[in-house]
Amino acid sequence: MPTSKHNLLVAVRGTGRASLVLPTSLLVAVGVISAVALAASASGAVQRLGFDAIGKTQEALDHLAQGRYEQAEQAAQDVLSHRHPLSGRAWLIVATARQRAGNFAQAEEAFTACLSETTHDADRAFALEQIKVCRQSRTGDAAAQPPSARLTRLQRVELARTQPVKAVESSAHFVVHSYNAALSKLVAAEAETALTRIGELLTSGREYPNTVEIHIWPTRKDFEANAVDAPEWAGGSYSLTTRDGLTTRRIDLTQTTSDGQFSTEMLDRVLPHELCHLVTRESFGDAPCPLFLNEGLAMLAEALPDNGRILLAGTALAGKGKLSLHEVLLTQRHTLTDVDIFYAESYSLVAFLQSRLSERQFMELIESIKLGCSFRDALHRAVGTPQDDKFLPAVAAAWEAHAIEQAQYLRAVRGQFELAMGR
Repeated sequence: MPTSKHNLLVAVRGTGRASLVLPTSLLVAVGVISAVALAASASGAVQRLGFDAIGKTQEALDHLAQGRYEQAEQAAQDVLSHRHPLSGRAWLIVATARQRAGNFAQAEEAFTACLSETTHDADRAFALEQIKVCRQSRTGDAAAQPPSARLTRLQRVELARTQPVKAVESSAHFVVHSYNAALSKLVAAEAETALTRIGELLTSGREYPNTVEIHIWPTRKDFEANAVDAPEWAGGSYSLTTRDGLTTRRIDLTQTTSDGQFSTEMLDRVLPHELCHLVTRESFGDAPCPLFLNEGLAMLAEALPDNGRILLAGTALAGKGKLSLHEVLLTQRHTLTDVDIFYAESYSLVAFLQSRLSERQFMELIESIKLGCSFRDALHRAVGTPQDDKFLPAVAAAWEAHAIEQAQYLRAVRGQFELAMGR
């Protein structure tokens, strides 16, 4: 059944990468617990029990923030051994330490234990969500981490090397050319994974019928000399050309960074980003795709959330330098002024819509825009509501509040924890 206007604005589907960034109400669940907040929850129990549970919990959080997972678990287990009212939070620390150390089965057990120890709705919601993440990680779900995170230091060193002749690797949909045989093989596999993710985002998983050439150039200078239709500032590009009745689909990428290191950014972000642009262009055909949607989808297709853009979008929307929803919707490439804010807000907006709409509604939104509907009319169609002048301003307000809340959360954890998935 179509989602009501009210449900669109308040219901959050716990799916997809957007849900990896948690709202402010869950700060305590990931360990941002101040001594003041802890003191309030303890209600004087420290003095009665003769055990400094607040101090010990803060110690566990400090270890966790510094990546000392074994020490963090030990300190939290000390709190658990005293059967303190903070046991629920202690179980969250134990579980998070195990999860970050890669011990997903044991982390799942600890998150489950938390459920029996706490009545806090936010803590329980966080624990349930992380149980799902742990199960995905245990079964080897490639989406649980970006491709570069699965590479060892030695593999990254080898992937930065070049060979005198091109190495060509083929897969179901890609022919990869590079000067490193291992790199060609890796990119062919990761391109297939990215294509699957893009298909789920854009085409409801329909099979992509074409073959794409991928050319990986050793350096930025090589990329600029050989890439097709490459902007001066880009590290990757795509092209779709037809000559003598033959259509060539091509992506150009850069293998290394300016200091000669293997470009993990290319693997995690640029490859899926440019591939999504290519698939979107083919999907829309001769119909124009609004710039906010084109770029938002491409950023959403990347292998991990872009916390930098989440921070920038929320900061801009909370201040005077924001682009309003109306401005974002109408921006075209030749009218771009503040590129960074536009990209950040476009990413934030499309991620917001993808997280709030059902899969069918999100696809219907895209299809209606493809048919020439305005964003407002397409959204009305997707959610099944009659025309209402108050609807779009309400959506804008809900999106802005969501973006600001996400930025506040990330700002709070920065300096205490590394950002959950990305920079």
